[in-house]
Amino acid sequence: MQYKGALGFVPARSGSTRLPQKALATINGVTLLEIALRKAIKSGLFSKVICLGDSDAFEDICASVGAEYLSRAAANASNLAKSDDVVNEIIDFLKPETAVWVNLTHPFLSIRTIQRVQSLLEANNSGIDTCMTSHTWQGHATLIESNDSTINFDKHTKFAQTQDISPIRLYTYAAMGWRCKEYSDRYHRNGGSSLLTGNIAYVETSRIESLWIKYPEDLLDAQRIATGYPL
Repeated sequence: MQYKGALGFVPARSGSTRLPQKALATINGVTLLEIALRKAIKSGLFSKVICLGDSDAFEDICASVGAEYLSRAAANASNLAKSDDVVNEIIDFLKPETAVWVNLTHPFLSIRTIQRVQSLLEANNSGIDTCMTSHTWQGHATLIESNDSTINFDKHTKFAQTQDISPIRLYTYAAMGWRCKEYSDRYHRNGGSSLLTGNIAYVETSRIESLWIKYPEDLLDAQRIATGYPL
């Protein structure tokens, strides 16, 4: 299949383990999958919005919101699937010009942020191949699994003031986008390593947009927040 244009896509799989059936979890009665699909559609920038999924329930949600549905390869629906391979599957199949992954795990992602990601990819002469959402953290940071090795401060001196600390960039994964030819070239050239392809731009997200639903307690937090925060 050959498709020319801007693609917005939402991967969903039924076998999530940390939060079973995560894509069908609800906030204010709306599934996480539907929230993500509707935002991709409302951004107004994609000529095609697709759920890459593995469930009839996901296909039904697509039909209800006016999105398309594509069954994902079994290997890319497992817990061992790598994001590089998931992206490559839809790029290889449709061959769009640009593709933006709208992550259903981030229900507070704004439509404005999705638009900023896509606009950076399609801007004339921008030279941007990859666009990632991120959140800047200007505070003390350590590596948990490396004996609390410090990242941006010296623990052997007086405790640094936060304004004097070098900020760190946290990838939020709320939305990620690529120029697809460059992605595909790197994927097939470098043995599948392609998520961070070529020149990378970052779109700053708020702390609320960065809320990432991985566990049941994250969903509870999001449900509490949503009572006073519009999705």
